[in-house]
Amino acid sequence: MKLETLVLDNNDLGDKIKFPTLPSLKTLCLNNNNIQEINSFLAKIATCFPNLEYFSFLKNPACYNPLMGGSEEDYQKYRYKVIHNLRRLKFLDSTQVTASERRASAELYDVSKDNLFWDFPAA
Repeated sequence: MKLETLVLDNNDLGDKIKFPTLPSLKTLCLNNNNIQEINSFLAKIATCFPNLEYFSFLKNPACYNPLMGGSEEDYQKYRYKVIHNLRRLKFLDSTQVTASERRASAELYDVSKDNLFWDFPAA
């Protein structure tokens, strides 16, 4: 069996959640949980779900969007970060990933220095 979709919305999941490696997973929904630290979480997602194409993460403290008190600029920075680290994404938080977002996310990171993650200000 090859799992392609996993919906874990509204489960109060936190940073310590562990996932099995599922190369066949294409869609992951983790909306409205309690994930607070984006860097280690993205590393975990990238490793466990290397072929992820659809990812929804709204209403988590680590998702800096207007629904959680963040600014539009903070949300766009979050999108760039996720897009850069989950390279196969087609949709993030129900919005299509654009070519211009891919270019902008690539420009924000110096891959030669392995600078794959950057921090948001503390909430």
